[in-house]
Amino acid sequence: MLALIKLPFKLLSLPLMIVCAGLSLLAKLCSNLSGYILSPLILFIFGCGVYTVISQQWNQVLLLGIIELFCISALFGSVLMETVFDWFYAILKGFLQS
Repeated sequence: MLALIKLPFKLLSLPLMIVCAGLSLLAKLCSNLSGYILSPLILFIFGCGVYTVISQQWNQVLLLGIIELFCISALFGSVLMETVFDWFYAILKGFLQS
């Protein structure tokens, strides 16, 4: 009887699993590409920050620090999205197998 009650929800979880798997794949691609693109940019901004500290341009140091934090938060956000989508997929897969 309980299996008959779960059946419609299991059928509804299949498209959600496909969507979560697709979004997880896109987030994984995004995090890899952003890592390759943003990592040299972060290194360059850090070098510019060191130069502005040496030349004592403190307002420029503040702006470069804010830009650096935005770049790092973009990398962290893409990995966080990938983790959340993988987690949803695992939950739906566990529900489907129960």
